[in-house]
Amino acid sequence: MPVVPRSAAPEFAVPQVGVTVVGLVVLTGHLTVTLGTVVHQVGPGDAVIAPAHQVFSIANPHDEPASAIGIMPIGFQARIGDSEPFTPPWGV
Repeated sequence: MPVVPRSAAPEFAVPQVGVTVVGLVVLTGHLTVTLGTVVHQVGPGDAVIAPAHQVFSIANPHDEPASAIGIMPIGFQARIGDSEPFTPPWGV
């Protein structure tokens, strides 16, 4: 999944029962990942694991693009705020 420079995704969570974690492995560039209130700076080769129902966000505050692989089960859905669960375009 490409992450363009100077971009940020809204906070979201995985609302599904039975989904225990969502993973992200950074391939290129650097990202800021926030899990709850804890901020992590991650780069190539770093992995982030978010448990189900944990609010998290991904941002690229840098001038260079980044890329990452999202690791999630088939049928993965996310929820932003109180919205209905949806399948993100990168979750297909």
